[in-house]
Amino acid sequence: MAPILFTSIPPRVRGVALERTTVSSPQVATIRSWTEAGFQPVSINLAQEIERFPELPATLHHFGVETVVVDPQWPVVPEAPLCPFHDFLDAIEQRSQAQTIAIVNADIRLAPSPDQALAQWVAALDDNAYLVAQRSDISTRDDGRRRMMIHAHGFDFIAFRPSWIGQVKGALTTDLAIGLPWWDHYLPLALAAFGAQTKLVDPRWCEHDVHAYQWNWDHYCRIGRMAVRRFEQALSSRSDSLPVRAWLDALAMETVPPALPKAWVEPICKLAMTEGVPNQLAKSVLARLGAANVRIILQSATSGPRPGLSRLG
Repeated sequence: MAPILFTSIPPRVRGVALERTTVSSPQVATIRSWTEAGFQPVSINLAQEIERFPELPATLHHFGVETVVVDPQWPVVPEAPLCPFHDFLDAIEQRSQAQTIAIVNADIRLAPSPDQALAQWVAALDDNAYLVAQRSDISTRDDGRRRMMIHAHGFDFIAFRPSWIGQVKGALTTDLAIGLPWWDHYLPLALAAFGAQTKLVDPRWCEHDVHAYQWNWDHYCRIGRMAVRRFEQALSSRSDSLPVRAWLDALAMETVPPALPKAWVEPICKLAMTEGVPNQLAKSVLARLGAANVRIILQSATSGPRPGLSRLG
């Protein structure tokens, strides 16, 4: 049975609609890369999104993608809603039927592999482990050659057993949303904190065309603050866990430039986590902590096998 690949496919990407007759769009190429890699893609979309684009489920089905619809109870419906991450995880738990699953951002292609090795690796994943991959950002040089660089600021592919969901949800703020910053830091951190072994996937598996960010700094800071507060509150009692200890140490020592006195770290960090403080301070603190998040996840990992790809960058 093909492992399920969960994502949230938007009806339009940068003004281009996903349509049955569009066979050469980046969205179609991405979906095909998932199915050819041996995965069964499932798109989790908001009921509000389906109301606006009622043809989306049939279009996704045409390309081999199942649709799961969720209807969060928004206190205030945002202008451009994305699926809340808690609802996303709940939908995964209900649909997965306990088989190993993967999560991928909707703009990540999986590199061609003749033996569908990544899907096989996911399907055979141990109960006590999870897979995580950074992406390779792809751009085209003036001479037509592809340029590939590892995106160092987060993770775009995570695979694990859904039995972990009940444990990790409590460490994740309810304000996280799929496709926006911070879920890709705190989900793997929570998995590692609760004892899952981190296995690092070669980033050449995950290809991403470079484009402008789809989020703004207000969101980055507001949700980043909430993610930090929730993670610290939920896991501060688990300081026996090496990833938790490393994260708490980073929060206490790495959030300001090293030239500043250590006595300044805690008050600056607390100030940056306060709502209403100018974003410039929060951006600085959160960016340093974000770098520590990535480092902690990578340092907790063991390297898994690196099967041959049909195309290497």
